Amino acid sequence: MINRVVFFVLSLAQAWQIPHMVPKNYEKRDHIPILVGQLESRTSSLNFDFYTLNWCSNRKGEGYNPETFGTSLTGTPLIESPYAYQLDIDRNWVACMKTLTHSEVQSFSFFMQHNYTYTLYMDDLPSATIVRDEHNRDLPPNYFEGIPIGIFSMP
Repeated sequence: MINRVVFFVLSLAQAWQIPHMVPKNYEKRDHIPILVGQLESRTSSLNFDFYTLNWCSNRKGEGYNPETFGTSLTGTPLIESPYAYQLDIDRNWVACMKTLTHSEVQSFSFFMQHNYTYTLYMDDLPSATIVRDEHNRDLPPNYFEGIPIGIFSMP
């Protein structure tokens, strides 16, 4: 009986699609766009555009795309990130290198102190951060959505 129920549920799961979520097939070397959401914080209700912080000179941005799955679920406008990815190509890549001014350092410090994160979306799937106990690797890891701007610590 349980096998029949599981089979029935699996067959139903294959029969429907979430709106705006069309399966995509990628070939080797295909470019997969990496989009980025807003800067968000669990301690503040104020969200900021990703490029509020002067990360790089890359501000191409595809702009708001309502067909993007992450946008339709969360209502977060997604824009093009400075990162690029090609399927099945393993490489290290630096988005940009720059020397920050004193005011830019202050801006980054503010966002780090207020625990701001950003979320990258690849193929409409959000990024997450894995946090592990440094002293006891046997403990299960914790996951949270987004990537921290940085970790702030007082000297």
